Amino acid sequence: MRILTAVCLLSLFSSLAALEKTGTTFAEFLHLPNDSQVVFSVTDIIANPIARNTATHRSLESTNGRKKITPREYMAAVNTYKPSSFVALADEVDGTFGAKRQQNAMENSIVWLDECLSLRDPSSSPSRIFGVLCGGDIPRLRETSAVETCKRSIDGVVISGLGGGETLEFRHQVLELYAKVVPTALPRLLLNVGNPLEVLAAVASGVDAFMSSYPYIVSKFAYALVFWIGSPSTSNEPGSSDKSATKINLRDKKYDRDMRPLLPGCPCFACTHHSRAYINHLLNVHEMLANIL
Repeated sequence: MRILTAVCLLSLFSSLAALEKTGTTFAEFLHLPNDSQVVFSVTDIIANPIARNTATHRSLESTNGRKKITPREYMAAVNTYKPSSFVALADEVDGTFGAKRQQNAMENSIVWLDECLSLRDPSSSPSRIFGVLCGGDIPRLRETSAVETCKRSIDGVVISGLGGGETLEFRHQVLELYAKVVPTALPRLLLNVGNPLEVLAAVASGVDAFMSSYPYIVSKFAYALVFWIGSPSTSNEPGSSDKSATKINLRDKKYDRDMRPLLPGCPCFACTHHSRAYINHLLNVHEMLANIL
């Protein structure tokens, strides 16, 4: 399975001038492996999108305050950083907004997609562009967004507006709709869904890749993911979070002398070099390394 490196472009606008002087791409600047797949967007998958957008710009919250970004500014950054792929600028809102706002968001997103396509660097190997499928909780708008987006010369689609509290039945309905409307040749990237069981359900409905905050949220609350096909079962282990035993709470005192790795048999760096007891200790002394491991 190929890992996508998702980068929120919002935090990099201040570095444009510096990168232009180096004459390198973003991946080269970070010395990433040659086969690295870097995907740029302005959507922070840890924070929910805000809806203070207009027909000409998208508003986003950053550490430096609110920033308004137009398609032209966004594409100037994309053409400078030269990622493998990028998500077209879109007016993303979730299903909590009314029908009129959803209609405007869908129309704005199509217009902005056209602008992004027209402003894309016409070099021999331009970054691949993903169109955004939106429409909130209104199936009619979802279908219109998909049909109009797929009429454009795009390289894939991003499914936006899900993972915000909608029912699993509605999510399945939307994904099945896209399975019928979106050409099979276009990869489907789903935002904000990362629970392992929900990921498997989405894969069964035709989703190819995911951008999710799930690993971040799990580690933030001191849990370790311990599911692994073919590994010794942890389903009956004390401290497992639920019947599926997908995670354990490393703050639990029962791990303060547990010298086993997080998941026996796992070859990752954390499991190979560190124990549950060690990470339990790091958490208790509020060491930042704990969340990283």
